[in-house]
Amino acid sequence: MKNTVKKLARKYALIATTLAVASGCAIAEQGDKMTVNQILKAGSPWATTAVYLQTDGKSDKSANLIGDSAISKGTISSAQYSESGFMFIGMTDYTKGTFNQDALVSSINAVTETGSKPAGFAHGDYAIVKDDKGSITRRITNASFAPTKVIDRTVTVATADEFGYTFNKNGNTYYVEHKPYGAAFPGATYPAKLQTAVDSFLAQ
Repeated sequence: MKNTVKKLARKYALIATTLAVASGCAIAEQGDKMTVNQILKAGSPWATTAVYLQTDGKSDKSANLIGDSAISKGTISSAQYSESGFMFIGMTDYTKGTFNQDALVSSINAVTETGSKPAGFAHGDYAIVKDDKGSITRRITNASFAPTKVIDRTVTVATADEFGYTFNKNGNTYYVEHKPYGAAFPGATYPAKLQTAVDSFLAQ
């Protein structure tokens, strides 16, 4: 009897989780700041894997627009999050997950040591908040590329397997999909020296 009850509990927990993932509204209703923050931190480094046009709240996955620079510019990166800070690391090839490790490490060290302008990466502060419609939002402030702006992205998926948000451009809504780096590029390894530099920077 106990085993049956445990199985049913697991079954219903799985159903609840599936429903939460399937709906952006479910994330807003069930998630809280720490839950999404923990997901962002645990899944780091993330890699942008797709940009899809959205219609009526649904992504058109028949066409990945990540290669259209007019749409995807500024959205493609490897993203890493700490408690309240972020780093967006540029990839030399987003289809392979490759980096110019030496140049990036040098740039990160230069920013840390001399306060120079970042090259090949961006950093700043972020928070998970609810907007005036009650939607979970990733809010970026003090960004190295736009220090006076507040940049909001509506989070519609936040799981261990995928993090994604929507943004509006030229009258259209797009969904930006991110996967953990290891899942996005199973044959690749995130550069060790780069990861060490990122960890040190985010720990400041």
